[in-house]
Amino acid sequence: SITFSGAATSSSPATVPTVASTNFGTATSMSFSNGVATASMALYKAESATIAATDGTLSATGADRLSVTVSAATYSKLAVSLST
Repeated sequence: SITFSGAATSSSPATVPTVASTNFGTATSMSFSNGVATASMALYKAESATIAATDGTLSATGADRLSVTVSAATYSKLAVSLST
């Protein structure tokens, strides 16, 4: 299990960043093959963040962390469904 940290929660609505549908700060179960694992990461706050990962004994420190920039954007589509 890997625990990710470093990205902030968005404020409105409050949305926690996730990896493989698991909130940052919570151990995420990942399967490795030849030392490599792949998972989707979702970040919701516009910011520059440095993502760290730890398995409890090994942790990313410094240059081996992932630097990301999340930019604000406008919606390209909005759908509303109303019932009467």
